[in-house]
Amino acid sequence: MGYVLTVISHEGYGGDITFTMGIGNDGTLNGISILKITETAGLGMRAEEDLKPQFAGKNVSAFTYTKTGAASENQIDAISGATITTNAVTTAVNGGLYYFQTWLGGGGNEAE
Repeated sequence: MGYVLTVISHEGYGGDITFTMGIGNDGTLNGISILKITETAGLGMRAEEDLKPQFAGKNVSAFTYTKTGAASENQIDAISGATITTNAVTTAVNGGLYYFQTWLGGGGNEAE
């Protein structure tokens, strides 16, 4: 059991990025599913293939992104040449996690 949240980031390079995120009652982010994205072809549009898999199965309170390779559970590898898109998605995921933790009685995140 858990929650599905619809999140909209207004910080995308090409406009709003809309996605859903599934969060288990224990705080595990089961993953995200991008619903609407209009980023630059070949760069930000790679969010579906490059960013989406990195969020699945993680139980952290917030994510950061890095350009040098993720070294911990709470780090996401940025899309090369699409830092704005990476930041927009990561910030929006963190907003969803914050909402879950603050308003929905979110689970005790295991890995920080």
